[in-house]
Amino acid sequence: MSAEIPPGRMRWEIRPAGRGWDAVRMAATLGRPVLAQLGDAAAVYYDDGDLIFLVPYDSGGGFGPGTEYLSIGAWLFMPGPQRRQGPGVHWLSGHERARTSPETLRAALDAVRQQAPEADR
Repeated sequence: MSAEIPPGRMRWEIRPAGRGWDAVRMAATLGRPVLAQLGDAAAVYYDDGDLIFLVPYDSGGGFGPGTEYLSIGAWLFMPGPQRRQGPGVHWLSGHERARTSPETLRAALDAVRQQAPEADR
């Protein structure tokens, strides 16, 4: 007999990008200062040294060096809604239904790069 896990209690699940949302992946060295700029306006989670920002579907990429735009064809580990702490995949801000404004994310990335150009390397 297997124990059932209540909905929302899973540590993570694999989800396809390009279905209602896309994602922007970046190293934590770049992502943490960006998150500090965005505060609660971000939907972002931590995964194995990277920060992954959820953006609306078809946001068009163009987030610059040190980022990877993920859309149709990309599959991502996504934390369950209750995962707010590590270890492992967990939410830093927002949740799976929230989105980060692509314009606000681009502006935060530009600001961080101007402050510390080495952050995107």
